[in-house]
Amino acid sequence: MYQYQIYGLNISSSRKINLLNETLGSRVDLTVIWNVSNRATPDNAFDWKPVSTELLDHLRDIEMWESANDEGIFTKVCFKLAEIENLNFVLDPKKETLYINHHESVAQSDIESHFVGPVLSFTMRLRGIICLHSSVVGVGGKAVAFLGHATAGKSTTAAGMAGAGAEILADDLAVLTSAENGFLVQSGYSKVRLRP
Repeated sequence: MYQYQIYGLNISSSRKINLLNETLGSRVDLTVIWNVSNRATPDNAFDWKPVSTELLDHLRDIEMWESANDEGIFTKVCFKLAEIENLNFVLDPKKETLYINHHESVAQSDIESHFVGPVLSFTMRLRGIICLHSSVVGVGGKAVAFLGHATAGKSTTAAGMAGAGAEILADDLAVLTSAENGFLVQSGYSKVRLRP
């Protein structure tokens, strides 16, 4: 098992995550189990019901499902990457184990990009942690977050600020914890993921 820390979570992973640097931690908040098929996960054993929200209803390539049993409510998020390429993430009721199922043709970089962004976001939100769709830089000992819709320029602005000497604290996701005088931003994925 590989160990990582991101957004204040200590993660144990059955596969190396190339986007993150390995760390050693004493406790594990989230165990990630990687699979190429859903046979080794709870996915096939449950009766899944679709989750409908105003935001999900507008997204064509993301679906969310829930299944209740004696253990509690399992949550599944499905990303439709192509006609046969689905990427499924199943979270257990305790929000401590995440199963990642994908078609063998899905690139590792695509899976990891989804994992460090929207998947950890929905995992932390289900755990009751405040998350913002934002890039964050450090300036003068303070965190500055850039919020906006997809393609609004959050990562581009953070990259520009980094070029001017700011420190990248997180890209695409700001995880907040309350403190005495406001909020702290947890360290996240500290590189901007920009496409040409």
